[in-house]
Amino acid sequence: MKELKQVPVNKGVEKEYKRKLDKLVQAMSASVMYWVLADYGGRSAYEMAVAIRKRVKQWDKIFGKEAQKIALWFVNNVKKHTEVGMNNAFASAGYKMRKKTPSDLMNAIEYENIELIKSVPEKYFIGIKEVALLSLMYGWSKDKLNEELVKRKGIVERRVKNIASDQTYKTTRLIKQAICVANGIRYAKWKYTWQAEKPREYHVMADGAIFDIDKGCLIEGEFIYPSEKINCHCDFNPVIADYDDDMREEIEKNVYYKNYALYE
Repeated sequence: MKELKQVPVNKGVEKEYKRKLDKLVQAMSASVMYWVLADYGGRSAYEMAVAIRKRVKQWDKIFGKEAQKIALWFVNNVKKHTEVGMNNAFASAGYKMRKKTPSDLMNAIEYENIELIKSVPEKYFIGIKEVALLSLMYGWSKDKLNEELVKRKGIVERRVKNIASDQTYKTTRLIKQAICVANGIRYAKWKYTWQAEKPREYHVMADGAIFDIDKGCLIEGEFIYPSEKINCHCDFNPVIADYDDDMREEIEKNVYYKNYALYE
């Protein structure tokens, strides 16, 4: 059994993805805060609603336009980095990577990221509408409304940070997985990366577990993949079985270990 070296995520791509989304969020927030706070106290509820509707239309259009460019940039850069890393991993183990990432997978990932980016203003304006309504109902001061708008900005900033991080890890894993399948590699070894702020106990325990790439690793009663769960930064190393390796036995050992750990 030969284990290929790890191909980690490109943190530079993650950072740049977040920067691109942050730039849009900062512009959107500045626009919304200006128009919502403008002449505050001298507007009716209807006039406030009209001002917000205009901003919703404006920023839905901007995010929709930018989403395609950002998503395409993202998938191309993760693909390039991951394919280079996998090619080097194959070569270091004495093999040749004959097939690259299927285009259908890249199209699906691009579409998912387009939809995620387009959802940012949608989620943001739900909070903005709520704050604007409450401000009128309870007669908030302008400073109080400004404070609440800043809080909503913080929420959307955390959302884009999670999108950039989660998608970078997921996309890297999906590309690696697809390359393994395309090149006939059936097994992998779970690698806990020790980067999570709140480690999942059973993901830590799964470190080193052999699993079938077609099924995933059995953890807490379900078959999952590294980075599949939200904010999971686990990874895997491809494993090439020798002719005399009993991979079924290796996988069953891991199943037994995890089941035993649940009840000890």
